[in-house]
Amino acid sequence: MEGCSCSCRCQWPKSTRTSSESRPHRSQYHTQAQPEHGHKHSSSKAQRRELLVSGLALAGGCLAQPIKTDAAEPAAPAQELPSSTEEFGLYELTGNTFSTLEFSMTLPDGFQYVQPGAFAPNSPPPTSGRGRQPPPNPLKAKFVSGREVITIIVRGASDIRPTFFQVADVSQFGDVQAAKVLFVPRGAKFVASSLEKTEAGQRDTGTVAGIVPLPPQTFYRYQFEAGPTTFVVSVGAIKGKVYVAGASAPSSDWRIAGSRLQEAVNSFRLAIPQI
Repeated sequence: MEGCSCSCRCQWPKSTRTSSESRPHRSQYHTQAQPEHGHKHSSSKAQRRELLVSGLALAGGCLAQPIKTDAAEPAAPAQELPSSTEEFGLYELTGNTFSTLEFSMTLPDGFQYVQPGAFAPNSPPPTSGRGRQPPPNPLKAKFVSGREVITIIVRGASDIRPTFFQVADVSQFGDVQAAKVLFVPRGAKFVASSLEKTEAGQRDTGTVAGIVPLPPQTFYRYQFEAGPTTFVVSVGAIKGKVYVAGASAPSSDWRIAGSRLQEAVNSFRLAIPQI
């Protein structure tokens, strides 16, 4: 038999191809596999890009598809926020400042807390009895006032874009314009973007280095319109997690509601890590 049909490193002789039927089928597999591989790669990138968008859809109800873990159960009725300082599940409310061990945010007057899903925020997800546990609910807090919605969503940074090092600041995704493709959904009408760097304070190292300043925290802000709704979001990252504080209202109400929702989103802060 002329030529080599094995999987070794032999080269095909030039004189072996006499007809279309005698052509080695191996080359056909290579030409078909390449487009399929490229399609899978682009598909996985699109899925990572839409992870936060699906979280916004869950909260605002107008983008992409709701997350199944939350859509399967009816939302709990809204609860009045306490008017004084007290524990609120795993959260604490001081005046209008809603805080956890990971983040804080100052809410406008008149907002009600809504239980985000079948299990409490910041608590372990329920087990299914066998096999792997369901993924944790990315929606950590949700507040409503009429048709206005404020949410806080948390995702693993590797779900947004795989990186070699642990993401400690949102600027590791690029500048505010480069990161826009990750946090503004495709098809939405982009309105504006900005960034803010906040002082993170100091940390006592407990060594001869003593007290050292912490690097500032960066927050990317985006405003965009999707369907009949206007969104503003503030994005920060720390310890390998991405935090998105978002607010939305019907675009027809934005002239009245926009300023207070923007102020609430701008108040979003991440807790200083204790190392």
